[in-house]
Amino acid sequence: MNIEQYKINAAKTMSNQWHLSIFDTEELHCAIGIVTEFGELMQAVQNPVGLDRVNVLEEIGDVLWYLAGFQRRYSDLDWEETERLGYNDITTLVKVGTIEAIELLDMYKKFAYYGKPLDPTKIKSECYFIYRACRDILLNMGYTIEECRQINIDKLKKRFPNEFTTEDAITRDLDSERKILEGESGTRK
Repeated sequence: MNIEQYKINAAKTMSNQWHLSIFDTEELHCAIGIVTEFGELMQAVQNPVGLDRVNVLEEIGDVLWYLAGFQRRYSDLDWEETERLGYNDITTLVKVGTIEAIELLDMYKKFAYYGKPLDPTKIKSECYFIYRACRDILLNMGYTIEECRQINIDKLKKRFPNEFTTEDAITRDLDSERKILEGESGTRK
């Protein structure tokens, strides 16, 4: 089948349904965000020059930010005291987190476009493993979750001095944000 025929036939099986409410879009945003942050995290870990610790810290902070969206929705998500996953290699932990993030996003795709009900227990389980992968990466780098959260909020306060605006999201001062991630003196662990 040539590409033109394939595009026509593929379009016949594309869902044109949308099953999300406004309330669900925050969760979808968080699921998408977690996947994209793990993509950026993989780039930081596989940096040919060596592990980009500052970028890893930033991406983990962003994943934690998205996980907080799920924690707002599911108030019983409390993972502060969890055992380690058992991997000491950061690349392996990124892969574990990525797989869980993709599984989480797949649930939202099926819900948004096919109407398949969301399973809160499964959502919480995926979020739990994502959290644990992030926490273990941070521990391997000598950081705590609390430090990473604070650094993330400090960066976001620089980006959004008052509250979120589209303009601030698009027009960013990456040099100033990087200084925050490095510590004002550039000596953060």
